[in-house]
Amino acid sequence: SLRYWYERNKVSLLVSKTAVWDDDAVAKALDCAAYWVKDLPFVKSLSGTWKFFLASSPVSTPSEFYDSSFQDASWASIPVPSNWQMHGFDRPIYTNVVYPFPLNPPKVPEDNPTGCYRTYFTFLKNGKDSRLPAEFEITDFCHPCGSDKMNCLAVQVMRWCDGSYLEDQDHWWLSGIHRDVLLLAKPKVFIADYFFKSNLAEDFSSADIQVEVKIDCSALNIDNSIETGNWFKIAEDKFITSFTIEAEIFDTGSLYTSNGHANLPSTSVAHLQLTSSVDFYLGFIGYQLKGKLQTPKLWTAEQISYDLFVFDSQICIYFVVTLKDASGHVVDCESCQIGIRKISKAPKQMLVNGKPVMIRGVNRHEHHPRLGKTNLEACMVQVDLVLMKQNNMNAVRNSHYPQHQRWGTNLGPSMLDRVIGMVERDKNHACIISWSLGNESSYGPNHAALAGWVREKDSTRFLHYEGGGARTSSTDIVCPMYSHSMGNSTGNIREYWEAIDNTFGLQGGFIWDWVDQALLKEGTDGRKQWAYGGDFEDTPNDLNFCLNGLVWPDRSPHPALHEALEFQWMMLGDGCELGSGTLSIPTVDPQRSYDIKWDAGPWYTPWCTSDATEMFLTITVKLLGSTRWAEAGHVVSSSQLQLPVKKEIAPHIIDGEHGAFFTQVHDDTIEVMNKNLWEIKLNRETGAIKSWKVDGVLVMSKGILPCFWRAPTDNDKGVDLVYSIYGSGDVILECQVKPNPDLPPLPRVGLEFHLDKSMDLIKWADVRWVTFQNKDGCGLYASTYGGSPPMQMNASYYSTAELERATRKEELVKGEDIEVHLDHRHMGVGGDDSWSPCVHDKYLVPAVPYSFSIRLYPVTATTSAHSIYKSQLQKN
Repeated sequence: SLRYWYERNKVSLLVSKTAVWDDDAVAKALDCAAYWVKDLPFVKSLSGTWKFFLASSPVSTPSEFYDSSFQDASWASIPVPSNWQMHGFDRPIYTNVVYPFPLNPPKVPEDNPTGCYRTYFTFLKNGKDSRLPAEFEITDFCHPCGSDKMNCLAVQVMRWCDGSYLEDQDHWWLSGIHRDVLLLAKPKVFIADYFFKSNLAEDFSSADIQVEVKIDCSALNIDNSIETGNWFKIAEDKFITSFTIEAEIFDTGSLYTSNGHANLPSTSVAHLQLTSSVDFYLGFIGYQLKGKLQTPKLWTAEQISYDLFVFDSQICIYFVVTLKDASGHVVDCESCQIGIRKISKAPKQMLVNGKPVMIRGVNRHEHHPRLGKTNLEACMVQVDLVLMKQNNMNAVRNSHYPQHQRWGTNLGPSMLDRVIGMVERDKNHACIISWSLGNESSYGPNHAALAGWVREKDSTRFLHYEGGGARTSSTDIVCPMYSHSMGNSTGNIREYWEAIDNTFGLQGGFIWDWVDQALLKEGTDGRKQWAYGGDFEDTPNDLNFCLNGLVWPDRSPHPALHEALEFQWMMLGDGCELGSGTLSIPTVDPQRSYDIKWDAGPWYTPWCTSDATEMFLTITVKLLGSTRWAEAGHVVSSSQLQLPVKKEIAPHIIDGEHGAFFTQVHDDTIEVMNKNLWEIKLNRETGAIKSWKVDGVLVMSKGILPCFWRAPTDNDKGVDLVYSIYGSGDVILECQVKPNPDLPPLPRVGLEFHLDKSMDLIKWADVRWVTFQNKDGCGLYASTYGGSPPMQMNASYYSTAELERATRKEELVKGEDIEVHLDHRHMGVGGDDSWSPCVHDKYLVPAVPYSFSIRLYPVTATTSAHSIYKSQLQKN
């Protein structure tokens, strides 16, 4: 039937198992375990350029296109792996919870774009799973080695199937073959799978090793008509007389470079012995090998290696299993990088190697702005993992599907992974400390069945599912998703971590999420822009809700990334360095602290002897040596403390006798000037400054007005703004805000003015003062005045109205000047999430009276802003 695809739920796949295209002999086993090697003699990559045709539905595909004689010369070409929507075929669709096709499970929609792929090599089976390896036995369909006949591989990929109902993952709906396609050659009898387990002694001095190995004996020429039980007995006897299994653990120390070659011999630290235990698994014969490893090096997610191109010596342990024939020749060989560690629990605590761990994690979708769901190792390892480690993240929640099998194996953050097929594929990865049953998918008997299977399969890890509830009133809590990072927010992360650091039983969580999932698209004006839901004429869509990462799509950091980041010290007094040096601190164990008394630190003497008014101490932790993820000198953490003030700061008072100025009135304008040094024009009716010149150069082009965010409203009502102009050129603005108490919280309380666009050189200090100058040094100095606290400053070529109008940065149009905001108060920009009005009360700006003062002063190239500010700090 042409509708064979409509109701199909079963597929013809080989049994899921550990990836077994790693090595052919022990000599190269360690290279294979450490690196993704595609060019081994027994592995042929079919990734590359394929012929491609997109049909509107499965019934519209060219008939017999899978036949080797089919002519595909007129077809387009497409790279594999890729998503076809990223190459001009069909359109991307972004939705969160809305399905982009009729909701009628398990029926598959008839409007179902179907991709037809051809490359030269044929198999006729098919499979469903968008992320896990789909393995097919194709031996019987290939022309034998030496044949002059070309093999043809044809693949049909449908955009929708019954599995699509389970693929609603708050991510782009993209289609195609977006994993590598590899041909694996194996001997007739070969290692089909293996499962490495370690059980550490209570004192962690040794580890009992157990490895389950599955052997595929289907090619032993045994009569298939024999009863199943007898078949396995015959296969076992025949295998034991013809083959042996050996396994070893190698410790290479820090010998592996980024080129994948060992420059010193590896050391065998444990040899495993075959036991008499034999099991049968779906056509495989299973054996157990056991051994003991003394003084094992323990895996953790936070070990540091001090060689830029070297694997961490703490986790550089490799497992190699070999299959030999009766004469001792190696028939098959498999290897992987392993970790010896113990995941356990204590009351309200998750432990790794007996120690509680704090999960500083992030959720990660697989996303590339140009390639969609296709992974580049350079992006996965050299960018994502490196950035995560540089910003002190130690865990990743793989959301919400199996990630690429190379993800996370070398730099070693802890992983939370999910579920049966993935358990089978990833069970030997030490970095996975917990399995997950899914995400936001309610709870039912299928979850209970999955949980039972996982616990039976692997008792060495935790099992997680946020939708499953808890049987106890309190437990250890690791938040699977928290601190939603949409826009400039990562809401209330400080409050989260104050609670985590001070509440026993809270062990961190995973920020939602890592990367903004925008796609790069060319706009109508030819400029590249970040595109989201609706930008591809995709309906339905959820607009920009896919933009909630700590980094932009190109991995440029958002400000919130640095929140997710103490032993050098530096002391500043009134902005000048008073002293610096290196702190001598002993080794501090995890979960412990080290106290330095204030008057015993090296900063105490400079503090005592300095006449500075404001002093700050900065403590910085930097790497002493280089690692694979950061070079020497990388700042791991930094913290700044304000030191006690020795003398009280009195409000600064401008000397009214300093300098003379002239005033004249022209129609609606009042002019105030000091010869040719400065000139201010004010609107006689409103009192607002119309312009300000310094040395004849226009500095301010539009007047100073109170600002509470929306220009169209009568924001300036209920505000008293008093100007005091001095002969020195100082202008003191005293602002009294008296809002209607019935108003909702105010977005901001401050002043707005416009500077000439040449005033584009800006310097500021914290923000106690700020200068706006042109290339010749002319401009304005602004600071808080009297007892006003430090202000917030924003300067932009884009006006507030323009920012409100545009929906993305590519739509912004630069103004003719620079809009400046000096804010006394500013409402928080993010809550706990992005879909509810949940800014915490302490970050709101209530509609109550406010009073603040700002000092403005004309500057030239010879003016020192630091000196101006220091002169303000009058001491009692």
